[in-house]
Amino acid sequence: MADARRLITVKQFEPINLHSILEDVKVADFRWVQILGVRPNQAESRLQKILVERFLHWLFEEYLVPLIKVNDEILRLEHVTDQRIPST
Repeated sequence: MADARRLITVKQFEPINLHSILEDVKVADFRWVQILGVRPNQAESRLQKILVERFLHWLFEEYLVPLIKVNDEILRLEHVTDQRIPST
């Protein structure tokens, strides 16, 4: 997922929004949303799109962003600890 990679490599306060993530996303890429052998009607397609959007929102907001924040804090703490401990 290129957007996840982009989220990891952006600067700390550089904004990234759901709309920019969803621009390149195709519902057809999410096989778990599809009903096998059935072409969805317009209402089903809209519901599938909403489901994918909500999943990606959860993935980024509730999983990736907190994971990156925790990792960033750990790296900062390691850097501070390395500076305080004199090498022998």
